[in-house]
Amino acid sequence: MILPESPRWLYVNNQQTEARQMLVKYHGNGNQNSEWVVLQLSEYHKYLQMDGADKRWWDYRALLKDKASMYRLYCNCIISIFSQWMGNGKYDYFVL
Repeated sequence: MILPESPRWLYVNNQQTEARQMLVKYHGNGNQNSEWVVLQLSEYHKYLQMDGADKRWWDYRALLKDKASMYRLYCNCIISIFSQWMGNGKYDYFVL
């Protein structure tokens, strides 16, 4: 209630003028044509046009999108499984 909404959230939720005003106030020093403000708004627009994945919180397609993403997911799963199999959790639970 004390803090304002983030400009990115405002931009994604169809409140571009409020997002611009917030960026001008906090990052542009009152200058509407500040390079920083223009850069931030263009990045918001490009990201939103790129995939719009921020609208769907249940979309896990990015994890399986390409071989590099699948490899990272595989490595994370393997490390998690082997760290549990090492027995450190059992030792901490029963001994400590």
